[in-house]
Amino acid sequence: MADNVKIGKFIKEERKKLSLSQEEFASKLGVTRQAVSRWEQGICLPDYCLVSIICEIFKITSNEFLVGERIKKEKQKNRKERDCL
Repeated sequence: MADNVKIGKFIKEERKKLSLSQEEFASKLGVTRQAVSRWEQGICLPDYCLVSIICEIFKITSNEFLVGERIKKEKQKNRKERDCL
């Protein structure tokens, strides 16, 4: 199950790294600033159809979005190797 609060904090951190206001970020996604605020507070999550766009903007994977943190390349490699066993 997704941790809304953790994902919300992650969205906020990544948005700020790009120096985007909530309004600017919302505009890129075609949503309201209030929607972005609710995501960042962990009240709710973005619609599934927006996740891929958010991932493109932040240059993250959907897995990173869903866990609410960047996954180090080494960890990704280890997971792929384990999945192949």
